[in-house]
Amino acid sequence: MWSCLPLSKLIKPRHLVCLIVTAFAGCGGGSHPPVIITPPAVRPAVLVSPLTATVPISTNELFSAFVTHSSSNIVKWSVSAGTVDDIGFYVAPDSVPSGGTATISATLASDPSVKGSAVVTITTKPVTLTVSPATATVKAGFATYFAPNITGTSNLEVLWSLNDPGDGRYPGSISGGVYWAPSPVLLPRTYSITATSAADPSKTASVQVSVIPLENQAAQTFPIELGASGLNSKSIDCCSGTLGSLLADQKGKQYILSNSHVAARMGSAMPGEAIIHPGFVDTECDFTVPKEVAKFTAAGGISSNVDAAISEVVAGAVDPKGGIIGLGGVKADGNYLVAPPATTIATATIGMRAAKSGRTTGLTCGTVEAVNASIQVDVPAECGIPAATSILYQGQIVLDGLTRPGDSGSLIVEAATARPLALVTSGSSDGRFTGANPWATSSKR
Repeated sequence: MWSCLPLSKLIKPRHLVCLIVTAFAGCGGGSHPPVIITPPAVRPAVLVSPLTATVPISTNELFSAFVTHSSSNIVKWSVSAGTVDDIGFYVAPDSVPSGGTATISATLASDPSVKGSAVVTITTKPVTLTVSPATATVKAGFATYFAPNITGTSNLEVLWSLNDPGDGRYPGSISGGVYWAPSPVLLPRTYSITATSAADPSKTASVQVSVIPLENQAAQTFPIELGASGLNSKSIDCCSGTLGSLLADQKGKQYILSNSHVAARMGSAMPGEAIIHPGFVDTECDFTVPKEVAKFTAAGGISSNVDAAISEVVAGAVDPKGGIIGLGGVKADGNYLVAPPATTIATATIGMRAAKSGRTTGLTCGTVEAVNASIQVDVPAECGIPAATSILYQGQIVLDGLTRPGDSGSLIVEAATARPLALVTSGSSDGRFTGANPWATSSKR
């Protein structure tokens, strides 16, 4: 007989499990044997994608076949009008067939009785392609999006290319309509971006993009604002970091605060070495362009638990108010406003919103993810640093990825008040996290 028993102690309440109970036929009788039900075999199937398509004469569309419930996924393609190759690449005929449609089929090679199909509508309507906006301006190292608009076909794939009408050496990159500008650029440059219809390669559209120097990378006239490109002149390699912020001692003498690995060659610099602006990478490695803005003064040693250095300002070279590019916000035209940080400091707390202005990524915002953290930093032997080393910093702040290489030395501030919070020292290799010395520690060394 059948019995449905509640098993509330084993599964959720109110669920019932049905048990098969064997009934005995008398005292000496045998039991009924259990009934075994074998489910029917699942047949293989072939699914074609897309199921429907619109393809103008002489243009193309790529179809895919998905095989289910089969150990083999090899299919053979066929079509009633036009041509199709062995990967599903379909080319429409030169004229509209009778009925205006074609059927494209994928047949399972191991079982010809199993196939899938799609219906293609053949038209004489031409493919059109436009791209917007027609022109755009983007800062070095940043991105902008170009949107393609295709009509007349269901094949919306676009192939992108770009070039510099001048020499073609440095146009940046584009993928999926997202254009990334090269970095750095010394002067504004204009590049041409071309979109080509995959369905009909004769249909193209071109737009223009102007790339302008990022304020943090550009060479400034004196007095310079901080958050700017710079490094120790004896760094010899084509490098750059960030000249982060302005400090003043009790006598009013002013200094640039940055990292030891930017301004002090990781503690190997001698007092008086020139600190220059911009860094060599932002002059396209022309070592004659940068100018001295400060003289290296002192830095925390490798065992000091800080990556910080101060350099005495050369008279007239740095904004005496300590203006930092971008901390004043962004103007309507996209350019940064300059503002000094607050005169009091902030203490980092988890979840606090923060901002920084640095050589590579300009003005960016992020969130404090951890405080009092231990961070292992690998320092390579480059940019004037004589030997590679690995340093464990303790009591550090960790933020989400608001920096990239070259932002080292940037001042991090509390976003709401611009109060100094920390000094950028490192970043994870995947760009997700930024390590920073707390301001109270960095500024006292």
